[in-house]
Amino acid sequence: RLLKRETSSFGVVDNINRKASQHLRAVLQGGDLGVMMILLLSQMRLKILYTKAGSGTEHVKVIGNTYDDCEAVLCLLLEFLSDSSDDQVTGSSTKEKFAASMPSLEDLHTKYGLDAAVAWMLCRPLIRKSMFFKDDNKLASNASQKVMPAFLERFAASPDMTKSCEKLLPQGAWKNITQAMFQAFYSLSIYDILCPEERYNIEIGRL
Repeated sequence: RLLKRETSSFGVVDNINRKASQHLRAVLQGGDLGVMMILLLSQMRLKILYTKAGSGTEHVKVIGNTYDDCEAVLCLLLEFLSDSSDDQVTGSSTKEKFAASMPSLEDLHTKYGLDAAVAWMLCRPLIRKSMFFKDDNKLASNASQKVMPAFLERFAASPDMTKSCEKLLPQGAWKNITQAMFQAFYSLSIYDILCPEERYNIEIGRL
């Protein structure tokens, strides 16, 4: 988080009011407001490229800037709502509240009209949490908890998850890709494959 802040903001970051941040997250978690905003942003992200507004012709640079802004806000809001770094301070589970509001992969695709990549992006924090639950639990203070919480079961690898993934791609696509590869591709991040240790050490040394 520190490295990301320093590299993206060039070290110029105002002091963050942690109490205000926690209050904002609580408001967005109430009544599913935050997830509703994420779903609307995801739908608008697609319409920016393929829906013509009015009778005029949009300049490609305007479309590109609007798309980038929508993508940036979407990613920022998604990270904010799924960030559990303050759980010990607030005494609540951010991931649990996020999971309670987030529709399933299948519903995101069929009911809300999101493509496979965006649907997986929205569910990835919960899917990864279920994947690495045992490893995270060993490092946490509640190491005695050995059973996966109920709110993660909906996003854990299971026959139901595999069945729902089949609807995310045309049937012909499954002739060239396996379910395991599809789920692994969208579940893992680039840092699971390669950690840029050299770059991290350079930036940490600079700090």
